[in-house]
Amino acid sequence: IKTELVRLRELGFEVFCPPYRPRSSAHQSLTSEWDRAQPTTLPADVFEELAAFDFFGNRIPSRIAALLNRHFETVIVTSDPGWLVDMLEIYRGRLVFRVYGQIVVLSDYLFAREGMGHIAERDNFWFVPHADEAVLLEHAWIKRRMRVVPYVPSDGSLNLKGTWRVDRPHAR
Repeated sequence: IKTELVRLRELGFEVFCPPYRPRSSAHQSLTSEWDRAQPTTLPADVFEELAAFDFFGNRIPSRIAALLNRHFETVIVTSDPGWLVDMLEIYRGRLVFRVYGQIVVLSDYLFAREGMGHIAERDNFWFVPHADEAVLLEHAWIKRRMRVVPYVPSDGSLNLKGTWRVDRPHAR
């Protein structure tokens, strides 16, 4: 949210970013910050309806699916293969699966949940890891859809280079 979302907007893309409603404080990308004033050309009622829906904890109902298919050229799903399978089932536009290094073999997970079949039926799906090393164990069928796009840390993170010290106190 603080890096790639910013970069996409800097490149001129309009991006709707739904609010994240955390279920676990252990989630590594946890943030409850949400920009209600994000730039959008969506009709106000569509924006409000999409913002009210919890994309991260529910199956996508037909009404939300219809809005996504009507108003979006591309959907980017990050990290969670369960979210991807749900989106593969309801969304017909371009679909990008952006991953950063997972704790499961994604292709095994997707195969077991029929995601492979949905992907095979499409010509508008891309698997986009941040590095080749993040997907060494993935199967060839998903790597055929792969385009590596490196992750770029935030400017603030880059400014911290050389500041960490092992002998200083650290937050847990």
